Amino acid sequence: MPIIFDPVFCVLNGREFSIEQYANNTLNVSDDAIRVKSHANNLEDRVQSLLENFSHHIHGFDIQAPVCVLLPRVSCKSVLKRISSVILSLFNLEANPLIRFYPYGEASLLMALSQLEELSHQNTVPWIIAINLAQGSSSKFDVYDSLVVARCVAVKEGLNVRTQSIDLELTPLNTATDNIVRQLGNASEQSFDELLLSIGIEEEPQWLNSIHFLSSWISAETRYIFSDSRTGPLGACGGLLKALSLCHRQRVKHVENFQVLQVDIETQGYAIGTIFNWCSE
Repeated sequence: MPIIFDPVFCVLNGREFSIEQYANNTLNVSDDAIRVKSHANNLEDRVQSLLENFSHHIHGFDIQAPVCVLLPRVSCKSVLKRISSVILSLFNLEANPLIRFYPYGEASLLMALSQLEELSHQNTVPWIIAINLAQGSSSKFDVYDSLVVARCVAVKEGLNVRTQSIDLELTPLNTATDNIVRQLGNASEQSFDELLLSIGIEEEPQWLNSIHFLSSWISAETRYIFSDSRTGPLGACGGLLKALSLCHRQRVKHVENFQVLQVDIETQGYAIGTIFNWCSE
């Protein structure tokens, strides 16, 4: 059964924005924007500060389990436990097996994808909460606080997950990215309409030297969608915003025999890619 991602609430740098702005690449983080940054050093206090800034919105959503929470990369279990407690408290959620946390940074949405599919096919509508935290950067972009709330819904016409590849980057050589892009290139059977990619904060995007593995499936009509070209990296929110903007574009301009590749790479973490088709039940 196909699925669709529906946006509920999107905030970047203290300001609400629409998925239309993001999908159409018209969203800017202006110099005079109100930067919502916490001076706290630990992650749980920074998460709490971000969510409290938008508590009046959060309490109006009536979010109930099942929920998938997408977080910045967190490797320490005790830190993750404290962050989880903060989120459960602020969203008035009880800890139960239907509330799951995915602390994998940009890779979080695609890491949660199989769970979201399973839940949506059980006649439930899982909620998705994505959180990214501001941090300093040596790149031309700052990395801003952002919060995205969405739902994953089973529909008669929508996204179908054709195949997925995942690897953990344990070296600075980008072998994980090479591996997943090669595998997805081998699995493809038609040209890509879109490649959903991130520029990131490095001098060269991590996928740049791996893209040749897709050469058989890239045509003159293939569109490269750089999701963070105007906003800078958005971490766990970035992967979700890619999927939301994909659904928006396809709703506005339906493309037949549609195939898209989304690649999400968390530095020193997971590299993951998914091939989506658009299909009817």
